[in-house]
Amino acid sequence: MTDTGFFVESGYEDHPVNRVSWYGAMTFCYFLNLKEGLSLPWSPLLTSLYRNEAGYRLPTEAEWEYAARRDSEGNLSEGDQISRGDEGNDVDYCIYVDNSGDPPALQPRGRIPNKMNLYDMSGNAREWVYDGYGAYPPDIGVLLNPTGVSSDQVVLRGGGYYSFLDDCTTSVRESLNKEHLSADNGFRVVRSSFEGSK
Repeated sequence: MTDTGFFVESGYEDHPVNRVSWYGAMTFCYFLNLKEGLSLPWSPLLTSLYRNEAGYRLPTEAEWEYAARRDSEGNLSEGDQISRGDEGNDVDYCIYVDNSGDPPALQPRGRIPNKMNLYDMSGNAREWVYDGYGAYPPDIGVLLNPTGVSSDQVVLRGGGYYSFLDDCTTSVRESLNKEHLSADNGFRVVRSSFEGSK
């Protein structure tokens, strides 16, 4: 991303998006919705996320974690798993500092999908989510897709190509200011599913 917008550098068409702030990722979703004539879950003038709208948006932290962990083997309550598709060597599913080149660098997307057929939920590019960063409440109990606090510090999940393997597990939460740009920060978009929608 540059001051004038998003572009794809030649030779990197198959790589995850990177070097984008939270605001840049949210703005991408906003203009994608305008282009496709979809309703707006978020706009630069809104302070809240409207998840019931049918447009594209960043996932909540809970949605991201569900997509990364769903049906994974292991102790899910501890969140100690790499996001993987089946039993195997974690490095087959995770692009991190020890297997991303010398020097470490962003790699082409998709090695092996997880059980939801999603690629790169662990490693390669850390992913912005919608939620602000804050401690989980001690009495959180069972909540259905909660959102985090309102904050200038926002959550990133999944680890990146410059992360250690332990920082790529489904439980690790990182935070950065919404304006921060980094070579290993990226995002993925989600779209709410509605009966009768395309």
